[in-house]
Amino acid sequence: MRLMKTVIAAMLLICVDFALANEGSADLQLRTVDEIGSQATSSEGPLGEPAVKIVGSDTSSTSQLVICDAPSVTSHDYIVRGRVKYDGVQGDGYLELLNNFGKQGTFFSRTLSSSGTMKKLNGTSDWREFELPFHSSSGMAPQRLTLNVVLPGEGTVTVAQPVTLSSIKSSGQWWSGPQSGVIGGFAGSAMGILGGLIGLAAWKNSRRLTLGLCLTGILFGCAALISGLIAIGIGQPFHVYYPLLLIGAIGLFVIGFNFQNLTRQIRADELRRMQAADAV
Repeated sequence: MRLMKTVIAAMLLICVDFALANEGSADLQLRTVDEIGSQATSSEGPLGEPAVKIVGSDTSSTSQLVICDAPSVTSHDYIVRGRVKYDGVQGDGYLELLNNFGKQGTFFSRTLSSSGTMKKLNGTSDWREFELPFHSSSGMAPQRLTLNVVLPGEGTVTVAQPVTLSSIKSSGQWWSGPQSGVIGGFAGSAMGILGGLIGLAAWKNSRRLTLGLCLTGILFGCAALISGLIAIGIGQPFHVYYPLLLIGAIGLFVIGFNFQNLTRQIRADELRRMQAADAV
């Protein structure tokens, strides 16, 4: 009971803290394939989300994925985030954010770095995060934001929903991409060790320890799964919520399924011991 209360309290703190941290975040809607043009086709994101695939040709092309008038952003420093994958991109393509400030002009941010979330689109890559930050002067607010895919030649680029817009001062991620690998590895190792301890306790016929370890794994899985769903709901990036959902599914369903089997086995063993005692 004390463990359950601790988990619930931690989840409430996460909800409040990061809901406040992501205040001002908004989704940017991808345009339909008909609006983008013949180079666009419908596709799916890494978890089955709606996505748009852009197919390049033998000449350079620019495809407008998002056009947002009067964007809802509370700071002159803001960032657009999303997920992208690409295949067979020839040359250096990039994602481009055009920031239209009316009479003050139009300015851009482009993913032309050699690594990281602002890495250029070149060759082939599985799903990864992208970021397009923009820093303007205090008091300046964009009248229109346009997200483009620019390809110098052939290749395909797929961008998935959600594409989010948030103020940089309030866009805090729970952790970065590299930290996500460390957290996922640590949590996965912990689940593996826990599974081994459950097997050892069951082999030693320790009913209380076996059930206690199973319950710990299930609660841990529930906490991770709920955290992952909260992360999706408040616009956290893919590298934040994916490991949470994965660990949550392993803890809740794998250990939960084994918990039922172990419970039946323990009951059967107890029944056999009772029958053997009665026979004596």
